[in-house]
Amino acid sequence: MVRFRFYICLAVILMVGLPYLTFSQSPSQLFQQGLLKENGEGDLEAAVTIYEKIVADATADRSLRAKAQLHIGMCYEKLGKPETQKAYERVLQDYADQPEAARLAQEALARLSPKNDEQDGQLNLRFVMGGLHEKGIREWALSLSPEGDRVAYRVRKADRYELWVSDFAGFHARLLTSDGWPDRPSWSPDGNFLVYTAQRTDSLSTLWVISLEDSTERQLTKLESRVPAWSPDGKTIAFAGDANEGGLYVISAAGGTPQFLTEAGPKYGYHWSADSKKIAFRRIGESGNRDVSYYDLERGRRIRITSDPAVDNPAGWSPDGREAYFFSNRKGNFQLWKVHLSEQTGEPVGSPTQVTDVQDVDVVYAVQTADCRKMAVQLKKNTDRLGVVAANGEKVVKILREGYQPQWLDEQTLLIGTADGNLATLILNRNEMKKLTNQGNIISGLVSPDRLSVAFVAIDTARTKPELLGKRTESMWGEEHGREV
Repeated sequence: MVRFRFYICLAVILMVGLPYLTFSQSPSQLFQQGLLKENGEGDLEAAVTIYEKIVADATADRSLRAKAQLHIGMCYEKLGKPETQKAYERVLQDYADQPEAARLAQEALARLSPKNDEQDGQLNLRFVMGGLHEKGIREWALSLSPEGDRVAYRVRKADRYELWVSDFAGFHARLLTSDGWPDRPSWSPDGNFLVYTAQRTDSLSTLWVISLEDSTERQLTKLESRVPAWSPDGKTIAFAGDANEGGLYVISAAGGTPQFLTEAGPKYGYHWSADSKKIAFRRIGESGNRDVSYYDLERGRRIRITSDPAVDNPAGWSPDGREAYFFSNRKGNFQLWKVHLSEQTGEPVGSPTQVTDVQDVDVVYAVQTADCRKMAVQLKKNTDRLGVVAANGEKVVKILREGYQPQWLDEQTLLIGTADGNLATLILNRNEMKKLTNQGNIISGLVSPDRLSVAFVAIDTARTKPELLGKRTESMWGEEHGREV
């Protein structure tokens, strides 16, 4: 009788446990069930419910969760739901380390994007990367490759920074490093390396170089190093020293001992000339004057450009390096000035020439065409952006309309940011503006050195996180020769 009772109890246990054994499926089994609902039975709503369970299961394999999120987008797309784009974007946001799912999601987003005619000045923008972190992508830590086909960016998490690179062509995002708070990436002119700052020993911010081919890293400096910038020829890297005392240094990109050039200056911004022979910067002299100087690497000495009691800030160089541009308030409001340099001595020749003369406003940004015959400047009154103007170098300016950060597309067309947070083209001879984007919330943008790509950061109002978007096009973009930092 006792043995009989035992078997009865065992049978009851098995019968009670059987439903749990039947319905407690693994994530892989659930995924197959979701595929059956989606493709076999056509019950898309039921399939989405299953896929959502997999995505929410923290114990499930990341590749499987990425596939499940991708299929949520596929189901929404078949159902014609407005949530389709967000579902695909979430694949890029949460599973950028899963290349196949990310590629398929990006292809879907490209398919869903409006097919604009680029000849009509429209940009077919493509979502590249979403909030991979709590704080969003930081617009001041973006860097486009020289070819315009990749973008490097720093992201911020609660306990670390991460340095990523994303391929515009394949939209493959790759984590490069998260060791020592990496920041401020800058591409080598050949596109093979990135230099960046990191705090890995003694809390010092030092320079590191990473290969984009095999991700090998090497330390470049052992002293406090900030804001690195490659020379245009790729042979030298300039950087600022201690944040409090300043100091301008250069070091060979191959490594070696840093060369101290001059005190102060770099924390106010510095600018390489196109021939890699000069670096312009602002320097506070003994009398307290805020003047512009440059270091001539070929001659091995610092040369003072301005010596006026007013405040002068470097603005860049002419493409041939024979003229230095600077902003100055020596006649009241900040205007753009230039000074010609002697080819023999490198010293300024004659008095500076005023380039712009716009009453009661400050000129805060300037960019030339490649032939130096035209210039666009941004005007500012108090804290309000006033507009964009074009100048021919002889103080003849034409106020156009509101906008900011102008960049030349051709001799008659500017790419500008608009007051409502979009991008637009501005045709000068007709004073005609045409919007390129309508999403708004664009807070920062970069044009690649080859002028074939533009990347910008926009706030996703639904998640209030910066998102990185980009465009690869065959049109010609403007050339920038300096801005106030």
